[in-house]
Amino acid sequence: MSEPIVTLDPLELSVEPGGQVRTEVTVRNPGTVVEGYRVEVLGETADQGPPKWAQVFPPELRVYPKESGTAMIVFAPPSVGEAASGKFAFGVRVVSTVETERSAVAEGDLEVGRVFGLQATITPVTSSGRWRGYHLVKYTNWGNTPVRLRLKATDPDERLGFLLRPDVVDLPLGASAEARLTVRTRKPFLRGQQVRLPFEVVGEQDGVAPVRTAHPMVSDPRRPVVNGAMMQRPIIGKGVVMLALICVGVLVGAVVLALKAPQKKQTFESEGLPSPPTLTAATVKDGAIQLNWHPAQEVSGYKVHVLQGATELPSAKIDNGQQGRFLTTALGLAPATRYCFRLDSLRGTKESKDSNKVCQKTPPAPKPSGSGSPGGSSPGTTSSPGGGSPGGSSPGGGASGTSGSSGVPTSGSTSPSDSATGPAPPSIALGQWILLCRPLHYDSDPNAQQEAQADATHLDFFVAAQVLHSSDYPVFYVDRVKTDTPFWAVFFGPYGSSSEGDSTNRVLAANGVTCIYQKPLGG
Repeated sequence: MSEPIVTLDPLELSVEPGGQVRTEVTVRNPGTVVEGYRVEVLGETADQGPPKWAQVFPPELRVYPKESGTAMIVFAPPSVGEAASGKFAFGVRVVSTVETERSAVAEGDLEVGRVFGLQATITPVTSSGRWRGYHLVKYTNWGNTPVRLRLKATDPDERLGFLLRPDVVDLPLGASAEARLTVRTRKPFLRGQQVRLPFEVVGEQDGVAPVRTAHPMVSDPRRPVVNGAMMQRPIIGKGVVMLALICVGVLVGAVVLALKAPQKKQTFESEGLPSPPTLTAATVKDGAIQLNWHPAQEVSGYKVHVLQGATELPSAKIDNGQQGRFLTTALGLAPATRYCFRLDSLRGTKESKDSNKVCQKTPPAPKPSGSGSPGGSSPGTTSSPGGGSPGGSSPGGGASGTSGSSGVPTSGSTSPSDSATGPAPPSIALGQWILLCRPLHYDSDPNAQQEAQADATHLDFFVAAQVLHSSDYPVFYVDRVKTDTPFWAVFFGPYGSSSEGDSTNRVLAANGVTCIYQKPLGG
């Protein structure tokens, strides 16, 4: 037995969603017996596309030998949103009801038209603000084809600026998408009535021309348009004016209360810390040192600090009525000794920072009315059995080789400790550091002491200096080498470490003075 012969007329069909289209199936029986044939519609999937939309009338045919029978197939795609647009291939299979292995298939194409159903909404329709407003635009695709829209916002008066995020949305079948719209005014105004500024947002498709409608208010489903507006308010509204008036009233009331409130009695302590005075000079006058300074304002007095080398002596207070002068005889300072002074301003119990430092040497003690030797001995000294001063020779000559009060042999010079009443040598402890300045003035030079004193006087212009004699100490090291040759030298210190005097050393180096850290007593 032979397979049936199947033909379709027409082979290509076109239909809109919700409509119908027909094709005629002709089945010829080439056999010699009467056959029954079942007509089926095939597609890429059995439950979608043409197989789902097709109906066969009648579903079975009875065909005599060498004759033909016809059946009608009706395709009815569902309405918008359920049937996608595009071209779908389908097949019509005819199967023998007697012998199911005998069958034949004819193929055709069904094209479903595109239907646009784009809908847009905006929330809120009208925003309000002084500078900007905010909206949400929502799009829904009720058509049967996916769509990509490019969004654009415009206003007829060009008084607004727009920001759409995103400005391109994709809408599959039955899907929705949102875009946020920020509207900003280009011309804010200070006062006046609020103004309504309209605008519209249009969604354009690439390659799809808009359809002109008979009425301008009817929206084109291919090109959704929404209309909105921004209600622009003045920068200064009635509420701001009322708030400003209230603030002014509160401020005026506070000022009036402050003026009527009793004033607190002002005291020195309420003024805070006083400013320090400025020391201008320390001069020798009437057998004592006189300090001169520029007085500080609003102070009750001053406090003087006295320093001998690195040692601070007891301080003393100065009455404000002395008007910038202070004679140091009241402090009982030793004669022929160098001292440095600083002043603090006092305001009640509050004390200012230290002033600048000035230094001066006290005058020598007055000579006694009588002299013990024909040549006249120095004030406050005692004669040795040999006729010279202890530890050295008189200016007229004498033998060297005697020892000073420190027990260290000297070589013909008089050290500060040789006098019974002279000032004590500078105090340097074991392990302390000093800045020893060059050159060293050895006792072989008869003017060694005077030259060291002159160097110290010169350095006083920069930093307070001291003079020492090496024989005043049981042992004295220079550059870590014990020295047995007595000398006079200018030094600064003493310091607890080799870095405490760095600031002094920098000032000296800047003025061409060479000083080197030493541990004179070792340790």
